[in-house]
Amino acid sequence: RPPPNPPPLETLFPYPTLFRSQELFELSPSTDPIDQFLPAPREENFLSEQELTNLAAAIFEKDTGLDFSQQQFELVFHRQTWFDVTNDLVDVTAYLPGCDETQEPKTLTDYANDNPTLTVSAQLDATTGRLLSYSGSFTPQQPVTDDTRETVYLERAKALCAAAGLGELSDCQYSAADSFTQSLWATLDNGDRVVFHLDQPVLTFENATAMGGQGRVDALLKNEIVDDG
Repeated sequence: RPPPNPPPLETLFPYPTLFRSQELFELSPSTDPIDQFLPAPREENFLSEQELTNLAAAIFEKDTGLDFSQQQFELVFHRQTWFDVTNDLVDVTAYLPGCDETQEPKTLTDYANDNPTLTVSAQLDATTGRLLSYSGSFTPQQPVTDDTRETVYLERAKALCAAAGLGELSDCQYSAADSFTQSLWATLDNGDRVVFHLDQPVLTFENATAMGGQGRVDALLKNEIVDDG
């Protein structure tokens, strides 16, 4: 089944500030032949930089409730291969509105690596705009307890899926939790297996099936204890 469609481009505000960089690959090059994360030029069949920025900005705004119209967006195109699946991706990263951007000489990519609560980022399929992974702030409206943890985290995961147009979640399964961290595995309408890592104050998401097929799903599950109940 085809993936859900991203938000219609004609309804999105044309965010004017774009910045492309290959610095990410200089900071953390990959040498693992099974986990290749390589810079790539923008191909003709890719969506334009403006379209990709608009799609990411729409997800950021719906997910956080913040206005990103004055933010600068960093775009990095790359080709990623896990197992037998190759994707052409674009990383889109922006500061959360209101965060301090004056701490030079650190760059936006440095912030994304070292202080993820200052930024929000997405990896989009460069040809379709579909969201494949995400990292953003997560501040629960109420304290998370052992009794409320799974309900709060499921609602947070559903909210991100709604913001990104990913459809409904089913077959939800939780990993064992410590005081701050837990993973939620689920299935999208099209059958893709996805995982949410819930580590206050950060939420991360990955469509494991789209990123690396069943091999990627199995590799991630290998290190987790999942409750099937």
